[in-house]
Amino acid sequence: MKKLHIGLINIMPNAVEYECLLRAALEDHQQDVEIHCIRLETHRYHSSQSGCMPYPSFFELVERIDLDLLILSGAPVEHLPYAEISYWQELTTILGFAERRVRSVMGICFGGLALAKYLGVNKRVLPEKQYGLFNFRLTPAGVRSLAGQGAEFHLPYSSWAELDAADVARSGLEVVASCDQLGPGVLQSRDRKFFIVLGHPEYTADTLRAEWMRDQAKALAYTHAFDHASFERMRQQLRAEAGNLLAHWVSTHLVPSNQPTSLVHE
Repeated sequence: MKKLHIGLINIMPNAVEYECLLRAALEDHQQDVEIHCIRLETHRYHSSQSGCMPYPSFFELVERIDLDLLILSGAPVEHLPYAEISYWQELTTILGFAERRVRSVMGICFGGLALAKYLGVNKRVLPEKQYGLFNFRLTPAGVRSLAGQGAEFHLPYSSWAELDAADVARSGLEVVASCDQLGPGVLQSRDRKFFIVLGHPEYTADTLRAEWMRDQAKALAYTHAFDHASFERMRQQLRAEAGNLLAHWVSTHLVPSNQPTSLVHE
């Protein structure tokens, strides 16, 4: 198989820790990929400045690497209007370039909301945090798109926002997977250029537990009650599944080394 070059726009708190988490999610599934972390020039990395300094900007990276895929991470800004996000203009510029030059872009949590906004779909801020492990089912479009992904799977969630349902209906986006409690949580553009995941497919039960403990100290409002046993059950549920959504999305873009890719360079 031809190695995939994946750009990661990493705007999560503690960016170096998040980089390790994402790498582990893919390494566990033995994907033949190389991940290139990217920093936004207009974002201040308050919690991880020293670790992010070696990251190139997006356009510094694409001068020397032909990216196959691009991942836009989550960020703790999903509750903010897009106009108040300091790096929003830079993001939209990058997405415009990626739409022309990258095979597919995945947005995770805030990253998924950002892709949706780029495509004209607004978000709705919630009064409580949607958090935990939720059961999703693939739609017929999802079955066609994600070869090997189980028809039902668990997806970690941690978000204060969701997509506006009326905008989704008008947008032409395809729903890939849906949940009884949350509704559509995985969507894609019809050309499969943009893949929107409102949850966190890279999260582990330990990641969820650490976030819950942090939020407990802040007395944040959650949609459900949790205790330490909750996360042990989550660990068993995630362990029982053959793979995660992130790995299956990547695998759909693996190309045999003797075949040309569909990427067109301008």
